Amino acid sequence: MGKGQATNKTQSIQLFYRKIVKFERLLAAQESITHEIRTKSEDYELVNRLNALVNQGASLPQILSQLALGTEKLFKGYGVNIYLLNRDGKRLVLQRNKEINRRIKQIASGFRIKIPDTIEIDVNKSSIHKRILRAKKPRIIRDPGQITQIIAGFLKSKSIIKRIRSLVEFLKIKAVVWVPLQVEGKTIGLMDLSLYENVSSNIRNRIESIAAVVNSILKYAIINQRLKQSQQELQMCFDCACDIIVWINAAGIIERINDRVKDILGYRPEEFIGKNLSALTDIFEQDIGILFKEFREVTASGKMKICKDANINISHMVLKKRNGQEVHIEARTSAVKEADKIIGYLSIIRDMTEQKTMENALRTSEELLRDFMESANIGFVMFDREFNVTEVNQFIIDKFRLRKEDVIGKNMLDYSLGAMETGRLQMYQRVIDSGKPYTVEVITPDHLGLYRLLLKVFRLSNGIGMIVEFEEDSAGTEEEHSG
Repeated sequence: MGKGQATNKTQSIQLFYRKIVKFERLLAAQESITHEIRTKSEDYELVNRLNALVNQGASLPQILSQLALGTEKLFKGYGVNIYLLNRDGKRLVLQRNKEINRRIKQIASGFRIKIPDTIEIDVNKSSIHKRILRAKKPRIIRDPGQITQIIAGFLKSKSIIKRIRSLVEFLKIKAVVWVPLQVEGKTIGLMDLSLYENVSSNIRNRIESIAAVVNSILKYAIINQRLKQSQQELQMCFDCACDIIVWINAAGIIERINDRVKDILGYRPEEFIGKNLSALTDIFEQDIGILFKEFREVTASGKMKICKDANINISHMVLKKRNGQEVHIEARTSAVKEADKIIGYLSIIRDMTEQKTMENALRTSEELLRDFMESANIGFVMFDREFNVTEVNQFIIDKFRLRKEDVIGKNMLDYSLGAMETGRLQMYQRVIDSGKPYTVEVITPDHLGLYRLLLKVFRLSNGIGMIVEFEEDSAGTEEEHSG
């Protein structure tokens, strides 16, 4: 073979070699991209399954179970475990997956290791978990001895280290990856994954990506759980309330009302839900145009005009039951704001019919009492709850030679010497609060002489009444009686 032929042959071999190398590189790149696409597709498939569970309203244990089983298929390992911090943030509690838990228990039993039903990690006693939670960064543990110590900490027993080491070797665990879970910047737990393969940068990135999805899912699940709990608590308040409770949106539409409306007004809740207040003309005894105007003004301006506390309070209103009977009510309505904008009103309506009936009966009795007062040959005085004189009979006026207009409206402390110092005023207040009558003997001076007074005090609807029996005396001491 000539020199030229040898050179051509060498060049051909080199060209062929370069083409083989190029082909191998392209083939490797293709395989790498194919693997990347496949792994991403698998990751997306798991994420989609988790999102589907979230959208279906699945519970947190159901979501975590799917996560554990899904990651077990994605990685050469034993599936993701989730540890959530308890309320005081001192313990990490493992959210168990029944299927994986059953298999691990079965394997562990072969090494005479008992897996407890509840696994908790005391954060203060576990320095490694404490560091991971504080750093808020993933941590990969490859040292078999450290992995063994961590598992011994779970089981709260270091006396079986040899058995645990044998279990780790049997499970072929090469690494444990810990990833902090965060919701709104706050660490709420850890995700761990035990692998029987080396942790490459690709695997680590995939695990962190899944952890990011888990963070979002946990955030949604926690908010959803709080929402359900809040709804249950709200429903309990609605159901157990003695009063009618109504939620009205900013447009005046009733969105929620409890069953108490049936007892008080004779209507079912669904007969009111979805209706505007202005459409409920059947239940209003009087014109409430002013009230509707107030609602409109409040909604438009975002401010309450009649009360600085953003409440619309009605001390008395008459409603009509389905059967036409009158119901006396009082209502307290509060505007509810979100981002300084009124989104609705919460109204509490109390049935005051029985109280109004009693007040009317008491008022009638008081009118009869006033008639009796004028013809009585003993003194009689009526006070309001602030102890201002509201009525005094002619006997007192004549006895003390007073003018009625000089007495009405005057406070007890302006003329009753020692009422505060002797504690009589406090006893009068107790009569108002308890309804229990009170009798006291006092000695009081007057420009006409010294009087021993026997005061009999009893409660009225808006204050107290006082029967005054007295006789002239030159000396005496104060005595008090209750009964």
